[in-house]
Amino acid sequence: MKTLIKAKNILLLVYSSLAAAAMLFLIYATFVQVFTRYIMNASATWTEESARFVFVWCTMLGAVIALDKGLHAGVTFISDRIKGKARKIYDVLSYLVILTVAMIMLVQGYELTMATTKMLSPAIRLPLSYLNASIAMSGFGMIVVVVCKILEELTASKERMMDEV
Repeated sequence: MKTLIKAKNILLLVYSSLAAAAMLFLIYATFVQVFTRYIMNASATWTEESARFVFVWCTMLGAVIALDKGLHAGVTFISDRIKGKARKIYDVLSYLVILTVAMIMLVQGYELTMATTKMLSPAIRLPLSYLNASIAMSGFGMIVVVVCKILEELTASKERMMDEV
């Protein structure tokens, strides 16, 4: 369990670092776009499309980080009314739904990435697989995070049961 949590923390550090670098590049590309369009009166051709690529990557990496920190927006109508053991069961079932979606993201994201290796973006001529790989990477990260959360819930429940005995 400790090894898995260490691996998750390393993965989150990598994802956070990539997301921060992507955000810096996004700010740079947007600044260049605004500067060249409104000050120089001639738009740079690469800025808009590269900013779009980086924005998608930043969003997908950020989704994994938000999942780990519990920062996703959620409907708490049901979960706020559940207490005790029923709440733990509800949480694990919610994580299993997220795990299912993350697995679909991983598999379908990989297939989409492979299918678009020869398709190039119009302006910067990068393979679209570079963009689509963010879906698979996000799915993988979510799987790691959710498996850790499920294991934490289950081990916390076992420890509480042992304390009660």
